[in-house]
Amino acid sequence: MALFRGIKGPNGEPVEMPQATLIGAPPGFTPGTSPPPSDSPCTFNEESYAAALAGSVSGQGQIQGASKMDYTDFTVISMPSTTVPPYPFDSRAEHLQGCTSIDERSFGGGGRPWSPVSELATAISADSSYAVAYQLSDGTGAWHVRSGARRGTLSIEADSTVASQQAAQAKADALGAFFGTVFSRSGK
Repeated sequence: MALFRGIKGPNGEPVEMPQATLIGAPPGFTPGTSPPPSDSPCTFNEESYAAALAGSVSGQGQIQGASKMDYTDFTVISMPSTTVPPYPFDSRAEHLQGCTSIDERSFGGGGRPWSPVSELATAISADSSYAVAYQLSDGTGAWHVRSGARRGTLSIEADSTVASQQAAQAKADALGAFFGTVFSRSGK
């Protein structure tokens, strides 16, 4: 996507976004009917979130850090200009507030728990935003940072891994700066 051409990651790393796609309606969805809700409290449901965003353009990219294991995956979504509140992103951000654990649901019904979860401060100039740090029960001990923001009809979310819970806030701050650059570049 041209929006990301020349944009650098939080530490000056190159940003890669190979393509964007139109989010289609989920199976069984009838045009003119309301899509299913994007999430319920303390649930991160990718399938229902995508259904709520049908008709939007989505692009996925990556920012590679200094080492092979130091990277950030991100998704940017541009909703149609005719989209009206409540925005699916805002519901997602609201449903992650105050959670000590989160149930992640992937496409196809798979899932995994995020526990423990802690909210991180966000200083993103946006209409809506969130940032959380969490661990998975995979035994690695790694902390993950998931952060997102929406300004107008453009939203961006990112997921990265850090070595410790103490490093999570700095990563959320760096992602917030990256989001600000994207919003500024898009004119949002």
